Amino acid sequence: MAAPKGKRVIRKRRERKNIEKGAVHIRSSFNNTMVTITDTMEQNTRTLVITDNGPGLVPEMIDKCFDPFVTSKAVGSGLGLAIARRLAAQNGTFIDLSNSITGGTRAVMVQDLSFFRTEKDTQDTT
Repeated sequence: MAAPKGKRVIRKRRERKNIEKGAVHIRSSFNNTMVTITDTMEQNTRTLVITDNGPGLVPEMIDKCFDPFVTSKAVGSGLGLAIARRLAAQNGTFIDLSNSITGGTRAVMVQDLSFFRTEKDTQDTT
């Protein structure tokens, strides 16, 4: 069952905030790190890409970074990405992390905007 429309917006903000917090942590940990955020929409898909030019993910973390209680930081619960992915999935959004081909980390959120159409919206357009 989908969350009410207002709750979806709050969850979307929380998902993005958790991803951005990771990028900001990287930026504050390494000199000259840049974070780039692009947000594009095509038809029924919205894509948010957050990249940095930091050290990237260590190979051991790539497959585990969304698991609860897994962290590479000295401080932290390891829940931020697990929560972000769970909330995203509940809202028709896919989240993935990878190492960028140019170095650094690349976070991608792909949102199916048709997920947010209500039955009433569908009836209004027919």
